[in-house]
Amino acid sequence: ETVDRVMIHSVSSQLDHRGSHGVLVDQLRYEQSDRNRLLAAIRQDRDMTETVKQYDLELRAEQSYHDVQVAQRKREIVLMKQHLHSARYEAGINSSYFCKEIHSRSCSHTRIHKQVESMRGTDACHILDLSRLEQSVHEEIAQFSKVQHGHMLRHVSDWQAKYDQDHRYHNQNLQKLTEARVVRLDRLVALKERRAQEVDLATLTRHEHARIIELEHIRM
Repeated sequence: ETVDRVMIHSVSSQLDHRGSHGVLVDQLRYEQSDRNRLLAAIRQDRDMTETVKQYDLELRAEQSYHDVQVAQRKREIVLMKQHLHSARYEAGINSSYFCKEIHSRSCSHTRIHKQVESMRGTDACHILDLSRLEQSVHEEIAQFSKVQHGHMLRHVSDWQAKYDQDHRYHNQNLQKLTEARVVRLDRLVALKERRAQEVDLATLTRHEHARIIELEHIRM
């Protein structure tokens, strides 16, 4: 700015006796104003570039966090399904074992019942009571296995719902960051194009000023 003021003062001193003095001074001032606008555009361009870089960093961080969360949820769901499969398998084995055991005991008690039925009616009733008790135990075990299986299914369903919810949430955040980044990039491109136009205009203006000054020197 100091150099420009010296230039203005020098040109003013040399051309003070001509009528073009005021025009040249105005042109030089316009050139300085144009240069100031150019510097402001450069600063704005730098700020916009930093903003875009920041959005890129946030986008990468969000994508990385999203990938980690998705992988973790998938591992948890796989583990829960493995537990469910194991529980089903164990419940099936236990149920089969108890059914066979109860059937075997029932057959044994039936044979005993037939053997002693004619001799001791009270013993037959006792054997029948034992058979009924074992049948009741079997039903309770089957009901317990059914309840446990239902709990496991609901647990897996809850985990799946939580995973789907988190997945949608992270996808929405990624979409917002991506859209914001696109907007910033568009503004940055427009700003660079405008700056290029202003640079071209400033260059033409300087050339025109130089030509006018040269013509004035020739007229002297």
